[in-house]
Amino acid sequence: MAKIVHTILFDENPDSSRLVYIDNCVCQLYLIRHDDTNVVSQVAEEIDKPAVYILLNRENRKAYIGQTDSFKKRLQQHWSKTFWTEALCFQANDNSLHLTSIHYLEALAYELAKKVGRYDLTENTLVPKKPATTPQHRIPAEQFFEYVQFLTQFIGCDIFAAKQKQIQSNEHIFYCKQSGCDASGVLKENGFLVFAGSVLRVGVRASATTLFQKQRKIFVEKQCSIVKGAPVTKCDYLFSSPSVAAGMFIGGSANGWTEWKDKEGKTLDQVYRK
Repeated sequence: MAKIVHTILFDENPDSSRLVYIDNCVCQLYLIRHDDTNVVSQVAEEIDKPAVYILLNRENRKAYIGQTDSFKKRLQQHWSKTFWTEALCFQANDNSLHLTSIHYLEALAYELAKKVGRYDLTENTLVPKKPATTPQHRIPAEQFFEYVQFLTQFIGCDIFAAKQKQIQSNEHIFYCKQSGCDASGVLKENGFLVFAGSVLRVGVRASATTLFQKQRKIFVEKQCSIVKGAPVTKCDYLFSSPSVAAGMFIGGSANGWTEWKDKEGKTLDQVYRK
């Protein structure tokens, strides 16, 4: 079912601190950058509530998962810590989260992040334990956590995302090799998966829009390493469509169904549509 997701930025920078929420859903996410020193005062009243939260450093793959009855106060306590670059605060906009719920959510979040294994969780010196709960409290908390996972993935964080399976020998691999890029990947039911080690074109096309240039800059900063002057993806990345994937690597608008070709030169369009 389609979801309408709202994002409210606290300044004009598209990568700034923000509020993210879904229509008709009590779960909301405050993403607060560690270098946005003024944002806490802007949202002080709103975040002075119970929350489950994640202190995150995506580049170094480190995270701390916690809970609090006032995220405003807890954030002030954590501000001097230098390992994190952004804080993800999950709250209920109807004030329905209580002490048992946030302890249970903290344990769910830690358990799943530990199982997935994408982030170093050693900042959590104690492993959160699930409190004794009744179905009356447990079921709403588990439903709330589904939205926590969705919003986390929506902002591009993979702390709860299961790692992609190893490439099977029978998967149909496609390549994009033009304009200086050298990428490979496979078509999935929910998008196009580009493999780690794929090389992006240096720079963008002259026709690239300002918005695209900002989005590509963010992608390169978060998902790539610079190798011999060119951006190279650090891990497998699932794009929403073949065209979005091709555009990111070519550096401008692209038709992914014709840009991605297999080793025999057949396009995605020829293999899957015709």
